Amino acid sequence: MTFNHSALRWMFFVLATGLICRPVIAKNGEPQKGQNKAETIREESDDIWGGVSFEPAKDQQLTEKQIQQVLNTLKKTNPQKAAQLEKLKNTDAEKFIAAIREEMQKQSGKSEKPTPEKWEDKLHKKHENFLVWFKKQYPEDHKELIELQQANPEKFVQQVIDLMKIYGPIQRTARSSPKLAKAMKKNLDLQKRRDALLLQIRVASEDQRKELVKELNVVISQRFDTIVLEKKIQNDALRARLNGLQKKLDARARELETLKKNKDQSVQNRIDELIEQPEKVNWN
Repeated sequence: MTFNHSALRWMFFVLATGLICRPVIAKNGEPQKGQNKAETIREESDDIWGGVSFEPAKDQQLTEKQIQQVLNTLKKTNPQKAAQLEKLKNTDAEKFIAAIREEMQKQSGKSEKPTPEKWEDKLHKKHENFLVWFKKQYPEDHKELIELQQANPEKFVQQVIDLMKIYGPIQRTARSSPKLAKAMKKNLDLQKRRDALLLQIRVASEDQRKELVKELNVVISQRFDTIVLEKKIQNDALRARLNGLQKKLDARARELETLKKNKDQSVQNRIDELIEQPEKVNWN
């Protein structure tokens, strides 16, 4: 479902950025907190010689072979320009490299990078994606939401933002761990049922109250099991990650011992590589 009306887009922007804050959804329990993004561990390169380079970046360097390829292509397509560049090569190396660089871009068909998407558009797209997901997961609630859109667009926008705060963590978790997202969804559903039962208990007769309390006991028991399941899934994922890290640590330890034993040969190999590498021409 797509909402392109300018007024709705503006309201999404204003409400989401906090310029207007008016709670709509009341709930007894705390919303399910989202998963923190997993800590990213940068992989070390297998090349122990990797590090800071004071040479220009690789895309700003040309080998003699590359330069000759550009000139050979020009001799076929534009001999006059090729001759001009050959002359320029002997008179002004800096201008020559700049011209070769420009011609290489033309020959490779490189185009300018696309304009980055505006963050307002990204925010609106995020809302749209959530509504698509919400319709699939909660069709009845989604139907009520659309009815609200027709009756009161401003309340509709605020409602969507509030719903994203509650259900967004489930939507995000589903991308990396569908099993955990399923448990989170069940946990949230049980919380909604719990709140509904509590409201009924407050106004129920004595006989009705006993039955409702029994049902509440079942709901709370199921929620306990669901919370335990969530934690188990998270612990299993953490254990798997730790096992993977331990394997990497063991591999690094073996690599370290190997490096220590082969220092002299490694240094000599690196010297040979540096001496034998193709001569490069600096574009600058």
